[in-house]
Amino acid sequence: LRERPLIEARPGELICAVPSFVFSKIEDEPFFILSKFLTGIEMNRFHTALGYAYEEYAHGLVERLAHHDKHGKWFVKHSPQKRQDEELTDSYLQRGTTAIVFEHKAKRPNTEFLRGGEGDRVVGPSSELLSKLNDEGTMELSEGKKADEGFITCGMWQQSKAGRKLLSWAEKEFGAQPTRVFPVITLFSSLVVDTTVRKTYLDLLIQQAELYKDDFWESPQWLNVSDLEFMVAMAEKEGLDLESLLNEKTTKFEHRRFDSFLREYSKKAQCIDSRLIDEAESLLDKTDFFFEKPLSAE
Repeated sequence: LRERPLIEARPGELICAVPSFVFSKIEDEPFFILSKFLTGIEMNRFHTALGYAYEEYAHGLVERLAHHDKHGKWFVKHSPQKRQDEELTDSYLQRGTTAIVFEHKAKRPNTEFLRGGEGDRVVGPSSELLSKLNDEGTMELSEGKKADEGFITCGMWQQSKAGRKLLSWAEKEFGAQPTRVFPVITLFSSLVVDTTVRKTYLDLLIQQAELYKDDFWESPQWLNVSDLEFMVAMAEKEGLDLESLLNEKTTKFEHRRFDSFLREYSKKAQCIDSRLIDEAESLLDKTDFFFEKPLSAE
């Protein structure tokens, strides 16, 4: 159904069993079409370019959040580096002794995972590395960072490894070390990190691998890019206290999926941009391919 969400019930009549699969198809299909037709170096270049583009877009949203915080602006840094070849994080915010570090992940789940297959690309590390972790009881952060390719989990190793270096860098850059750091991982994918994923896997991995073990770390949070966009809209329209929001999320609703918490926090439903609805039909009319099949000439 995810691959072909429209089913032909009778000749010329289609039914949609799960509408959300159609919306996901419209959103994700250009990525999968390009991935299918590109090979080798070209595909790697495409995925790399997409990663950089998403990171730049997400950082722009973080910057807007920082500048419209109703309790005062944050210092903002894109891709801070301790050394020329060592990036510490994708986006960094600091105000006083509070900091927020962001990792922006643009990867998408592959078809194999969506069918119930292996998920190393989504949640890592690999089964071999997990066995080693279980046998030895711990793992070097550098090893986990290198081996974990899951876009939901790899950011945890990166943030944990960079933590103390970020503190010394911040003292040199801003004149003060943060004593409280909120780690945030943003996802371009529409997959949601919910209570089940947190309690049955991520929390266990964090505990076993001793991630975020330093006292300055708060509980990590995962949010989709749509959540980040919604927060920016809130901040620019009526003001948003980002530190207060993250504090409430981590202390009272640590495991709740972020979009659910955000709707409750804002006391209003998340709305779809009307431009999407207004332009959708004309965009479809101009499309050359529809669910991988050429459109008829009619």
